[in-house]
Amino acid sequence: PNPRWLKLCCFASCFVQVDLSVMTAVGYVTSVKPRADRPAMIPDSVVAQRRSAPDQEADSQPEPKRRRRGERGQAAKMIAAMMREARDLDLSNEGITDLGDLGDARVWPAEIQQKLDDLYLDAVGGDTAQGTSQRVVQLSRRVLALRVSMALELDVEWQSFLQRRTCDQAQRLVNDLNAEKAWVSAPDTATRLSSHLRVLEREAPAGKGASRLQNMVRRRGLVDRIYYELVRSAELQGMPALVPGVADYTRELERRLWAGTAVGERLREVWKIIAKDPRGRRLMMFGWGLKRQVVEGTEEMRKPPWRVSGSNDLLDIHRARWAEGLELFGRAGLSEADCRRRAVEFRDSYRDWCSKHYAFAVPTDAALKAIADLQVPVVEVGAFTGYWASLLKERGVDVLALDSVVPQSAFMEVQRGNAKILSQPDYQKYEALFLCYPTPEETSLCDEALRRFKGSYVIYIGEMCTGMTGTFNFHTTLLRRFDREKELELPNWTGADARLTIWKRSGRDKGEQPRLPCQLCGKEDSVRQCWVTRKVMVCSEACFDECAKSRRALEVIDCYGSECNVPFANYVPVRWVRNESSSGSSRLLDLVAQATPRPEAA
Repeated sequence: PNPRWLKLCCFASCFVQVDLSVMTAVGYVTSVKPRADRPAMIPDSVVAQRRSAPDQEADSQPEPKRRRRGERGQAAKMIAAMMREARDLDLSNEGITDLGDLGDARVWPAEIQQKLDDLYLDAVGGDTAQGTSQRVVQLSRRVLALRVSMALELDVEWQSFLQRRTCDQAQRLVNDLNAEKAWVSAPDTATRLSSHLRVLEREAPAGKGASRLQNMVRRRGLVDRIYYELVRSAELQGMPALVPGVADYTRELERRLWAGTAVGERLREVWKIIAKDPRGRRLMMFGWGLKRQVVEGTEEMRKPPWRVSGSNDLLDIHRARWAEGLELFGRAGLSEADCRRRAVEFRDSYRDWCSKHYAFAVPTDAALKAIADLQVPVVEVGAFTGYWASLLKERGVDVLALDSVVPQSAFMEVQRGNAKILSQPDYQKYEALFLCYPTPEETSLCDEALRRFKGSYVIYIGEMCTGMTGTFNFHTTLLRRFDREKELELPNWTGADARLTIWKRSGRDKGEQPRLPCQLCGKEDSVRQCWVTRKVMVCSEACFDECAKSRRALEVIDCYGSECNVPFANYVPVRWVRNESSSGSSRLLDLVAQATPRPEAA
């Protein structure tokens, strides 16, 4: 709140016996309407107190304290000075006639109202919630309004005002949850919300400079986490319809992003780089579902240019967040150091939550079709939430989802079971074994599953022969006893190169070993890998220069439209990552850990 108004309110409440000129000044200043480009001058607490307190009789007011000589004249001079300041601000006498009217009469620039549309009323409206459920609903709408304001980079003063209101309302929800006994997991939700609020309240919108990008990334991530907690709380309460899911929240954010920013023009610039590389072009068109005719057209892009994904919510979230990153990072560009910090921080703000509630890998229509075309029963070991299995079931695939720990909420029925049961007669009918992101530490998952499985096909999603997914023995068995029939690239989180591969049992031992050759010449000596994308492996400066178009395309895809221009000298050696004490292995382990989703962090 503006300090001048606070001073005025204090003086006006202290002096009862004032002359007509002072009363005129008080009446003028307390009845003006704020200028359109400024936040409200009187805090919400004063407005709420004025609304809730009943009118009191004049004789019930306490007697004013006797003032010393000269004090009254000084007060009149100060109020007159404030009155002149108010006139200098070009404030208007129209509109507000009572302090209580200020709660619903905040006027902001027309651009803000136009871009927020129906969310504007949710942003400036009063807190009328009755009970925890209504407060959760009202807060979710205000959080969405704040998040859209951040994505569209609306006025900084507006963002500060709305962020304060959101934090205040969230704190009232925390108080309700701490006092609520019927709300499931209320203490846990209150603790998480309080943690995010403490950090968000310290992060005021930054104006310019290098800290601006860091500030925007951090604030957006914090607001997202608050919304995730509201969704989680409503689901645990058994009322998932109370708050729109994260997929709907993200789609609404993306719709307003494409309509209210120049992200479409930025995508056209990036597409010119991607289109020069066959690998990048295939990935965007067949993996991400980009409509090529839309990108290469001449019309203004005001809608998302993706093919409809049906019920594939995870793909929608991934594409929407990539588009936001394109707008966020694309204009300023990212250096190699920025990729290590800002892009990774932005990625983690949604990747870890998605990996916890959906899956580690993002499905595509091409990947689901490739599995369905096998026309055999599929068993998925380590299915987690059963997200991939549910999408396959929608396509008519006979699929069984197994996991050693059955999740509280899943997309289809997930049965309790591990790799050991695959050798039992009841499971012999499944001709395809599906493994998605098997962790390298769990030998009982991928090694045991491959040893006990007697079917014909193995469907594997992960990185080949790097140590990020699967064990060394698993990759060795796969290469020796199976033939690779199909390989498809998937939309990856920044810094990962997971792919879908389909293997068919060969019936003989081919004697192959895991290897990581140069992608251009095939040599296996001194191969180095781009640590940013993990998608480029070359053995020399000559091969590095020869794949310049591919490097550029993969960098702008992975780094939200920015060319990081990582030099060959900064590429890291390629070898199977093991738990060794050498400094080189330690760095490789760190890079693998960064590239691996961490659902426990969500």
